[in-house]
Amino acid sequence: MIIKQIFTLLLIISFGTNSCFSQQSWFTEIDTGLVESQYTGKKVLLEFGAVINEFALFIPDETWNEDSVQYYVNQYIPISILLQDRDPRARKYNVDFTPTLLILTPEKHELFRNEELLDAGQIAEILKFHLEQTSKLEQLFQVYGTEPSILGDLQFVEEYIYLHSLAPLTLRHFYLKRSKLLLDALNRNRRYLDSAQKERLKLIEDFREILYISNNRSIQRLKKQKVENLDKRNQALFCYYLYRLNSSLGSFDEAVQVARTLESLVGEAPHAANYLARDMGSN
Repeated sequence: MIIKQIFTLLLIISFGTNSCFSQQSWFTEIDTGLVESQYTGKKVLLEFGAVINEFALFIPDETWNEDSVQYYVNQYIPISILLQDRDPRARKYNVDFTPTLLILTPEKHELFRNEELLDAGQIAEILKFHLEQTSKLEQLFQVYGTEPSILGDLQFVEEYIYLHSLAPLTLRHFYLKRSKLLLDALNRNRRYLDSAQKERLKLIEDFREILYISNNRSIQRLKKQKVENLDKRNQALFCYYLYRLNSSLGSFDEAVQVARTLESLVGEAPHAANYLARDMGSN
């Protein structure tokens, strides 16, 4: 692949004079931007682009200039990188296509990756969602990010499935892919799971199955079948999953009903009850 040199000007995102938002300066060095992210606590918005055979492969300035996009960019540390031929940064960040857009925590954990050209509305949705909805995922990265474990993988896949249920359509394929990769990895290592972890993995797979059924009658039948076949401890955990799902979909009456069922099972699963109390307290 031959990548032609172009001026640094292409790396600078220029904002229109009619914009009602102040300009957010884009970093052109990854390390400098990461230092700023750690200092401010802001997430990193990292764009990789390239020029191949005179074709520009990056998100156009006009897209970033939209007021709806600028508003959210201002709440991140934005970094724009123009990749060169055989650029080591592409390997380091697993960039196989351009444009690639990443969202990272200040600790450099990847929250999101997109390898397609996006319009302004899609980018605004992505940036907004990752400001508002990924705090639990970030907490998991802090606990398990440096020392992965089976328990961490189980909790990660639960969270990716939950985020799929919350995410706008433009984001769901990402969380679908992440949850599938984690489930596949866990199933390949089933021999290392104890009996409780295997039960929990099966619950997660059942919950994921329910999530992708569109017919409400089929959902109700499957829920009844799944729950009746569980012991009380796992019924409680499964009810917690359903509570989160119904809450995220706006089905608040059903969420309350599930919560009451869960409360009757708290003695069997205090950890699920703690999750419920936390989530109901934040709603």
